Parts: sequence; structure tokens; C-alpha cells
Amino acid sequence: MASNATPAGREETYLRYLEIYLRDQDTNPHLFRTLVDEWFAHSVGGPFLNGNGRPKWFNNPDPVKEGPALRRMHFVSYDAMQVLDGKEDSRLVKDHAFLENQFLQFRGRP
Repeated sequence: MASNATPAGREETYLRYLEIYLRDQDTNPHLFRTLVDEWFAHSVGGPFLNGNGRPKWFNNPDPVKEGPALRRMHFVSYDAMQVLDGKEDSRLVKDHAFLENQFLQFRGRP
């Protein structure tokens, strides 16, 4: 990836990786999740990248410190929004089940 050092270049790189993944009918959901996370972070940029330009993983994120980024995720559950709004005190978890289920449906699997 050295040749695509800019965020836009990395976005294109991960998009190509996803195309290869789909074309080759790879069945590794962990690889798919990683590629989508990387592509999303580079396509959105800003709070989704750390100071070195690498994606943030948001494992057990601080709802106050990371709240603006978390609100920009492609899906935020009602319960998670309650935590982000300060109405609940709970641990936040990034759940990939929705993404994986959608992908399996796209691939024609139950």
C-alpha cells in the first residue's frame, strides 16, 4: 500500500480488495469484515482514522470522546444511541453481525 499512501488511495485499494474477494467467491467472513472496516474508515476519514492515518477499531469506545465518530457509523442501535446521548451507562460494542448477515444473503446463503 505504499504507493497509495493518501486516504483516497487507500480507499481505492480496499475497494479493489473487496472486488477481488467477491469475484473469487471467498467465504472468509473475518476477511470480509476487515476489508469493509478498512474501506469504510478510509472512505469516511476524519474521526475514523488515527493520527497515523490507520483505521480506529472502536473496541469498547468512550461514548464521550468518540461520540461524534460513533454517531456517523452506518448503523447505530437504539440502545447504543441511548448511551451516546448519556441516558444509559453501558459498554458499547461494534457488532458486525448485521453486515455479515447482509453479505451472506447477497452471496445467496441462508
